[in-house]
Amino acid sequence: MPASRYDIEIEQGATWSLILSLKKPNTLPVDLTGYTAKCQIRKTQSDDSDIIAEPTAEIQSPPTSGIIILTLSREVTTDLDFNTAFYDLVVRSADDKVSRLMRGTVTLSPRVTKWADEMAESGYSGYSGYSSP
Repeated sequence: MPASRYDIEIEQGATWSLILSLKKPNTLPVDLTGYTAKCQIRKTQSDDSDIIAEPTAEIQSPPTSGIIILTLSREVTTDLDFNTAFYDLVVRSADDKVSRLMRGTVTLSPRVTKWADEMAESGYSGYSGYSSP
């Protein structure tokens, strides 16, 4: 079965997460006992392309719930600098079988608003003023 396609958007400077609930065709959760999950974001679909980010891919307890949560911290998303990239999510079973669950594009939504401490770090000197007629 091919990987499901799901395109995502990450907001720069914000904590990002995606909760996936894996279900069988009969709508029962997929049992992820003994599985590990991995996700990477790369500039191109080539596996030798530089990794832009590697979200944590946590299988929730109990693993019989079929839930995987992907997360990137605010610190990581703040440093991201791309327009569009690619990702996929794979799982590996205890007996070393690998399945690609999802794939798609990642779009970065650039941040405009910053906290005062972030502006100080970047050398921002303050509001220059605005006057209206």
